[in-house]
Amino acid sequence: IARGENETLGQYLLRKQDHQRSTHRPSTAMSIRMVNPNNKYYDVYWYNEHRSPSRIFKGPIKPKSMRSTNSYQGHIFYFTEHGASPEDELWRFQVTKGINIYIFEPVQDEADSFYVETMKQKQFLEEYQAKLAVHGSIITQFLEEYQAQTGRAWIHHYPRPRPMLNMWSVDQGIGHIHKIVTKETPWLCVPAEGVQCERDMTEMEMEVEVISQEPRIFVIENVISDAEAQLVIDLATKKLQRSRAGGDGGLEDETRTSQTAWLDRSEHVVLDSIYRRAADILGIDEALLHTDKNVESMQVVHYGAGQEYKAHHDFGDHGEITSRFSTLLFYLNDMVDDESGGQTLFPKANGGKGISVHPGK
Repeated sequence: IARGENETLGQYLLRKQDHQRSTHRPSTAMSIRMVNPNNKYYDVYWYNEHRSPSRIFKGPIKPKSMRSTNSYQGHIFYFTEHGASPEDELWRFQVTKGINIYIFEPVQDEADSFYVETMKQKQFLEEYQAKLAVHGSIITQFLEEYQAQTGRAWIHHYPRPRPMLNMWSVDQGIGHIHKIVTKETPWLCVPAEGVQCERDMTEMEMEVEVISQEPRIFVIENVISDAEAQLVIDLATKKLQRSRAGGDGGLEDETRTSQTAWLDRSEHVVLDSIYRRAADILGIDEALLHTDKNVESMQVVHYGAGQEYKAHHDFGDHGEITSRFSTLLFYLNDMVDDESGGQTLFPKANGGKGISVHPGK
């Protein structure tokens, strides 16, 4: 499908999707929160009797903490003592429609404040789902309002202050364009000893275009040059390892079969320029885009034929206040053709029908 002469990138991607038969269908996926109310570690497993092995380790859960994840109705999870045999189950639950919070039993101290607040949230959510919601604490009022406004259960930390960093508005509707200016123009070649590099040092305007309001999705055209993309590929190729899912270093998991490398902005002057350009795109002070402040290292992901990362939350699953709130994706390759894959799917966008896009470099 060819792009129209006066068509924006966002208009083209959405029109292209409308013309293609989507394989995505609304599913039984739902967001859940697993809660450990006790002052000790446990290990979490996913159980599926139709698979071999049937018990898949999903990682530990910290004392008095929570883990939020994307799951499906009917899925079974269970807890064991930390480091115990996978067969030594302590407690299990099955994901059930309308129930978003699952609290480990038995509870060591039912008077503990963490447990009491968690139970308030759980009770409210279950009563709300059954249309028996009751008003009470500030927490339940917030949960009720959030559920009513969005149709989704709140599964993250509460209370949480409003984000302090910029988030581009989508209130103007799909197709709205935020115009930004950056002095960090693309490198047309890679600077090195004995190599003369061209770089247009005049300011460059970029357009951040809204293609979805819920969740917020934007596309930006011509973000990196061919030379910059190739440099990132070259630096990352030496470091590629099997991708891992989850926090605290993560685990190898069948839900994520790609390869990943991490690059720091300090590794090359071109990477530093990309970080500075990213700061302008996000509307955030570039001084905050360091790993000891508000950003991670650059995550470079390579997908071979048939590899994928299944539906997941990008905000992290620890339930703490400090959490990823924005992801900026750079595509290092263009699609060879409409069937070659490589798209990013947002399954909850477009009223649950999903949006699948590959904007190219």
